[in-house]
Amino acid sequence: MNFKKMKYKIGIDLNSFIKSKHKYEFSISDEDIRFFMENPELLDDLTDKKKIYYKFLLIAFFTGLALVIISKVIAYYPVFDEFVNELITDLVFEAGVAMWGGVATSFIIEVMQKKQYSENLALKKEILRRISLLENTEDLKK
Repeated sequence: MNFKKMKYKIGIDLNSFIKSKHKYEFSISDEDIRFFMENPELLDDLTDKKKIYYKFLLIAFFTGLALVIISKVIAYYPVFDEFVNELITDLVFEAGVAMWGGVATSFIIEVMQKKQYSENLALKKEILRRISLLENTEDLKK
């Protein structure tokens, strides 16, 4: 599952998507098909929600990091007059921090959702087990 070996990037052209009334249009060559014939495990990675989710989280995290670094560079190497430079520095810094906050919030919500789902699943199993026990004891009384 090494995406570095992939010779291309499958994606959706946004302009084509909008113009085509929300139909996906892909340009997949015979070479692409042969690549997936040789690497069928990569086909599953294209639709793996978890990997896609974490990929976007990583992209957002590193974009936020880059924005914070750029803001610090702008602060130490002023290009504009003082007011404009401080404004740009503050805006770029806040955008980076906001992205970090979004990543952290999204990650925490994902973890809490998994925990809640597991607890609800265990509760459901216990309730179904107890219902079964209750039904069995009522059947024995009859």
